[in-house]
Amino acid sequence: MYTMSANRPGPLQPVLISQVTGKRYPDTKAGREQLDRDEGRKKLYNDQLEALIVLMAAYRIAKRAVPVLQPFGKKTGSGKMLSAAVGLLGKAVYSMCGKVAAGQFRTIEHNTTGASITVSASKLPGMVNIESGYLQLIFDRALEACEMYCTESCEASKQCLLREAFEQVPMMDDIPRGAGQDECPYRGVRLEGAIREALEGEMS
Repeated sequence: MYTMSANRPGPLQPVLISQVTGKRYPDTKAGREQLDRDEGRKKLYNDQLEALIVLMAAYRIAKRAVPVLQPFGKKTGSGKMLSAAVGLLGKAVYSMCGKVAAGQFRTIEHNTTGASITVSASKLPGMVNIESGYLQLIFDRALEACEMYCTESCEASKQCLLREAFEQVPMMDDIPRGAGQDECPYRGVRLEGAIREALEGEMS
């Protein structure tokens, strides 16, 4: 809690008021250090401070999310559990913050007030399933771009990531190639047309 003191003439001096003892401290380095001693506050290591900032931000964001999910929580029978879980997180975070050095607590406040969250997954090696119709469209557009802009030789095209991707598709092995010997073997190829021809050949 922060307030202003006007006990003496001149500019107002910011003060800190202890929530534990009610004592007032000047908002200076010496004042904050005295507050820390009186309340038994400790200075955290950098990684601990960062972790507490993350927890405080997570709590404040989760607290805003609870009312949005409450109607769905009632339908699934988990609304009370969600509220309790977020409430316990808040109690734990504020309990720890009550023993953090005053200067660091201010850092936590400044870094979590109005915080927002971005969810982004790291790229993982693996495969994804793409519906064949979408795959045809993606490949044909890529092949059109290759034909329009690519000037690499057959040998140089071996380093191309698109060629590497084309080579991972089993159906591409049976597609007739119209490229010259010194061109990328996929130049001029259209996946959709090739698949249609292959299907018609199987049905005849």
